[in-house]
Amino acid sequence: MNSFFFWHLTFAHFLTDYPLQTDKLFEKKTKSISGILIHGLLLFSSMFLFLLPFSFSLNVLFGIILITILHIIQDKFKVFLSYREEIGENFFYYVIDQLLHIFIIFIFSMYYPLPEVKEKGLWFEPSFFKILTFIIIVTYAYWILLYSIEYTFFKYNNLIQGKMKFWGFVERGSSFFLYFLNPFLSLIPFISTLYFIFNFKDKKVKFFLVFRSFSGIVLTILTAFLFYNFIL
Repeated sequence: MNSFFFWHLTFAHFLTDYPLQTDKLFEKKTKSISGILIHGLLLFSSMFLFLLPFSFSLNVLFGIILITILHIIQDKFKVFLSYREEIGENFFYYVIDQLLHIFIIFIFSMYYPLPEVKEKGLWFEPSFFKILTFIIIVTYAYWILLYSIEYTFFKYNNLIQGKMKFWGFVERGSSFFLYFLNPFLSLIPFISTLYFIFNFKDKKVKFFLVFRSFSGIVLTILTAFLFYNFIL
């Protein structure tokens, strides 16, 4: 597998699917094809940027156009399945959708005729883009993943926003990086879980605050373990 292309494309995918996909754009995606096309254009632009200086090669350019088209088709199909009635993120659709996106990038990086990467430097170092990718995964991607679990298994349709959204980012992000200093330090963010347990009286609110906090940190620690031992 061509590691440069795989990790640069994977980072472009997660960057486009999460930080660059605003609430307004997401809503537009669920209502019209134009939103999906705009999202596809952002994906293409991100891939083109992060594959420099190889993006001007006709072979590579054709490849990222093909990935963009497949992404648009897949997103359109997912929107059709997920948002026919109530807008909500189904856990199974969400996981399968993300796995398929990554699988397409993997196939492209493995079998597509790509140029050999001989250049040196941070831009060409896969480890740098691995870390950037997993920062988005533990913050943004797990934010939606936890919501999809709530929506699918608890029938609780409440995508956390505002300060609590970013507080979750801090919990999981700090747990992820603390793991690399010492795995036991990654347990420190559980202080947030204890705070939610002892400072909220409404049982329903408390349950989902604790669930998001506890399960998000546990998931992040497992991710950090896999990342450190098998990916990095």
